[in-house]
Amino acid sequence: MSGFRKNLFKQINIGTEKKKFSVLQKIIIFLIVTSCLIVVIESENTIYVRNEILFDNLRLVFGFLFAIEYLARVYVVGEIREYKGFFGRLSYIFSFWAIIDLLALLPFFISGINEGFLLRLFRLLRLLSFARLGKHSEAIKNIIEAISLKRTNLSFQLSSQQLCCLFHLLSCIY
Repeated sequence: MSGFRKNLFKQINIGTEKKKFSVLQKIIIFLIVTSCLIVVIESENTIYVRNEILFDNLRLVFGFLFAIEYLARVYVVGEIREYKGFFGRLSYIFSFWAIIDLLALLPFFISGINEGFLLRLFRLLRLLSFARLGKHSEAIKNIIEAISLKRTNLSFQLSSQQLCCLFHLLSCIY
């Protein structure tokens, strides 16, 4: 079974051992891009109303496929030393990109929501699946590293801006 897990790990994880994408990685990227395009098309109400059953079925199919991919990633992540064992996998589940994957996955299974704001919010969350491609980008990794190195400065600036906005709001009210 370990041989199967190791092979699946090589197929599913981008950038681990080779520069080219595996067939499985290409399929996952294709599904992510296709899902995002469907979200954009679905956002046009007249198209959605005429094809509601199709869009609902596509949402479930994509949700099922992305759920399998997410579970497969949790299964194979033990091949990375820092994620070995139960607590290693738990650590992976709460990592930044795994949380993005999970947030992008959840809206696929929420049905019956036809409220305007909530529907747009869930569509936005579904577009997070496109952000999943960012974990394979060196530029995104550099931006995240730069933000984490400067998080104290950024936190101070954000707090200062919020305080200024609060004072401005209070001055407008009174």
